Amino acid sequence: MNGLLKTLVKPDWDDNPKRSEILHAANLLQIGEFQLIQLAYKVWYKENLPEKKINNIFSEYIITGIIPIWVTYYARYIIKMECANVL
Repeated sequence: MNGLLKTLVKPDWDDNPKRSEILHAANLLQIGEFQLIQLAYKVWYKENLPEKKINNIFSEYIITGIIPIWVTYYARYIIKMECANVL
């Protein structure tokens, strides 16, 4: 319950520091985590996230906490841009 309360008060909070980065970057862009994953894939691979991969990637992220490295890099890039006031 304590974690739920923290999440309600501060939506970009999470027990997993890497996931907190993802949540924070998504909030900075005012989009959901799913859209952030799609953007990160587009930037990393230079193509849209294929539909056949969407459910697998997002399920791994939500259920098991597996965060693809390209999502982490993209989130950190967004956070750095915000800190530099260029977002």
